[in-house]
Amino acid sequence: MGAVRFRLLGEVRTSTADGFSPIRHARVRCVLAALLVDANRVVDVDVLADRVWGERLPKRPRDAVYSYVSRLRQALVDVPGAGLGKRSGGYVLDVDPRAVDLHRFRELVARGGDDRDRAASLGSALDLVVGTPLTGIDSPWATSVREAVESEVFAARLDGHEVGLRLGQHVQAVTPVTALAAEHPLDERVARLALLALAGSGLYAEALAHYEALRQRLADELGVDPNPELREIHRRVLAEDRASAASHPVPRQLPAAPRWFTGRVDESAALDGLAERPGTAVVSGSGGIGKTTLALRWAHRHAERFPDGLLSVNLRGFDPSGSPVPPTTALLGFLEALGVERDAVPADPDARAALFRSLTTGRRVLVVLDNAADADQVTPLLPGSGCVTLVTSRHRLPALVAAHGAIPVRLEALPAADARVLLAERVGAARVAAEPAAVDDLVGHCGGLPLALGIVAGRAQEHPTFPLAAFAAQLHDVTTRLSELDDDPVVGVRTVLSWSTGALDEEQARMFALLGTTPGPDCSVVAAACLADLPLSRAMVVLRALERVSLTQEHRAGRYRMDDLVRLHAAEQDLQPRERDDAVRRVVDLHTHTAAAATARVWPFRRASPLGPVTPGPHTWEPEDPDSAMAWFHDERACLAATVRAAADLGLHGRVWQLARHLTPLYDRAGFLQDVVDAWRLAVPASHALGRDDLLADALLALGYAQGQLGRLDDGLDHLHRALALARRVGDEMVEAIAENSLSILVEWSGDLAGAMRHAKRSHELLSRQGNEVFEAQSLSQLGWLAARLGDHGIALDACRTAVAVFRSRGDRDSQAISTSALGYVAHATGRLDDARALYQEACDLLRDVGNVRREAKAAEMFAEVLVEIGDHAAAHAAWARARGLFLAQHRFADVERVEARLGTLDGDRPGD
Repeated sequence: MGAVRFRLLGEVRTSTADGFSPIRHARVRCVLAALLVDANRVVDVDVLADRVWGERLPKRPRDAVYSYVSRLRQALVDVPGAGLGKRSGGYVLDVDPRAVDLHRFRELVARGGDDRDRAASLGSALDLVVGTPLTGIDSPWATSVREAVESEVFAARLDGHEVGLRLGQHVQAVTPVTALAAEHPLDERVARLALLALAGSGLYAEALAHYEALRQRLADELGVDPNPELREIHRRVLAEDRASAASHPVPRQLPAAPRWFTGRVDESAALDGLAERPGTAVVSGSGGIGKTTLALRWAHRHAERFPDGLLSVNLRGFDPSGSPVPPTTALLGFLEALGVERDAVPADPDARAALFRSLTTGRRVLVVLDNAADADQVTPLLPGSGCVTLVTSRHRLPALVAAHGAIPVRLEALPAADARVLLAERVGAARVAAEPAAVDDLVGHCGGLPLALGIVAGRAQEHPTFPLAAFAAQLHDVTTRLSELDDDPVVGVRTVLSWSTGALDEEQARMFALLGTTPGPDCSVVAAACLADLPLSRAMVVLRALERVSLTQEHRAGRYRMDDLVRLHAAEQDLQPRERDDAVRRVVDLHTHTAAAATARVWPFRRASPLGPVTPGPHTWEPEDPDSAMAWFHDERACLAATVRAAADLGLHGRVWQLARHLTPLYDRAGFLQDVVDAWRLAVPASHALGRDDLLADALLALGYAQGQLGRLDDGLDHLHRALALARRVGDEMVEAIAENSLSILVEWSGDLAGAMRHAKRSHELLSRQGNEVFEAQSLSQLGWLAARLGDHGIALDACRTAVAVFRSRGDRDSQAISTSALGYVAHATGRLDDARALYQEACDLLRDVGNVRREAKAAEMFAEVLVEIGDHAAAHAAWARARGLFLAQHRFADVERVEARLGTLDGDRPGD
């Protein structure tokens, strides 16, 4: 079978021993194409002139044709099997038709055989299409040929999908055929293929939505209905959808129904309308007013009306951590509950929301979105038509009411009668009836807030022998200590919590007050001990006492948190500002020392800090090994970010700088680059405040490199140049060298390899006289990488091999992995695929072993490319899937989309079962 020597299905090219080469002159290209289209047939000179020039003929067209044919003959000298001859009245290009991609394409498309043979021949035909036919030729004839050939290619694509669907390759077809449907929205054959692919992949809701969109478009634009075949497919999909729904488990995610509930008659009636007319309701009100209780009570009462699923998520819109649940994360949970495999969930937020709507449209599903921050968080989570959504929020969310027709349900304080009933349910009717005056006092002091009433009732239940008058008296005493007690729900809750803290002993009360000050969303036992300046064992006893009275919660082993309202009240307790500040300083010192110790475990090769070692305070904890260091970091990450801010607020400039420096390697290894930027943005003014240009140079250096890693190259380069200038001014060659190396990396990312090499050489020159073997090897590794990128593979091999030897001898596995990955790149570029595979495997193993997920993700992606070229598609799929998961965990969504596209291509290339 002859090899293809001529390309028309893309840029017009010829093949020589050195590969495909373009024909430089446009007219010569056109003459070649005009002859190839009619290969082995005489093309009349006048016809040839018309094909090349159209109506804009030269003065002597035959002479012009002769001139360009002569040039073409010269261009074909090195093309084997091609003979350009003169015949009576014209010219002919004698060539094996299989050597011309267009004729080869047509031969393959015309082949018969069974479906597997047809799939193979059509796939081979479409592989020949490398771009727009006759690219580089501009004439009326070329335009008409191009349009005709594109129609042939389009038909072949549809034939290929048709055969693939008959072979059961529905999942592989979904992406390409739905893309074709978007490009050809009125093509009913394409629509048919899309419906079959979606339904065959189990995406019945999407198939139904696709059909409905097509039906509406045909009606609006052409005034017709889908053809009978499409209507029959739609009927079958409906039946399959119902059968699928009946055979799959239905999600039941509602939290338990509230045990105690009373009142809210009008509000419940407003929600009852949703049972008959599905839509959305927004239950709003202040914290502790009972929004979640009402929503869950209504949901459980009407659960039987939603046979297709009960979905629920706490959006944490007002969580003390300040980190609401992203809509994409909530959607992921919903889609998985609805049976979508995690790998099939789109990365794009809009696509993920669209899939959720598609899967729920026309179904009877209830969605409870609890504790929403705002309408932007809620809107992507609204299901398709026919479903009911209950949203709870402290905000009224008028945008949902205006844009989505949501029913507003506002909760106010409970009437006194309902509050009495709620107390009676909790503590017993007889006990309430026995002390009506005390109950009146309790209800009055609680301000009709269910949260406050619940705390009072819980305390009374814990002490069943205490008279209610005693609780009422204590509550009254607390209210006199506050400025006033009004119907503001926050004040009501504060009052009740003040009464609750009144029962604490001095040690417990002090711990409670200080917990309202500690940086971050929660607190470890060690940090709590440090905060209160207590021995660890004593701090544990006090924390458990606070948990018993519902003032704290051990939400994870050894970690305590407060409800946001409880924490707000704790922060307002009667402590001297100096005592609070001293407590925060102790926590800052604890986290700074632990961060320094953790970094020393994870990466012991750093140069000494300009501020010297971190002196441990009376409360310390140090990780034993790199694994425990990273575990501590992940547990404390949110608290550490808050600690840097707290140190800045207190003017602890040295601690701000040290925290930023010692946290950076931990953030970097885990892939949290924005946290690096946030920390150093605070360290820059701290450096100014300390009056230290050397610290400022370091801060600008770290900030600039982190910004570059996040893709903000202009900002990153600006900060790095400032750092370099400062380092030169203060005479710090080490910082100057590191700045040069960082500039080399960012300049490379900007596309200037030559400029990057200049910075890398300067960095290596400076580091070679510093006496730091690891740093010098790192600069050598960068030189090797850039040499590889520039094609100087011999230099790259020598540099990276030398660097690897240094890193291996010093135990710097992170840097060893980076250089090993560079060696894999060189092996790949020079065609040594087996060596490339082994090197990338080694690099990925090293990075996974040390927990460097940021670099492992990129190495795994590059590894997959080698595996594809080797032909090991299963291993390539696993490597790309690993990279995708790591990128996703680091919120590197652009990288996720790139890897998913490659996975999609790989899946599309897999043969059907």
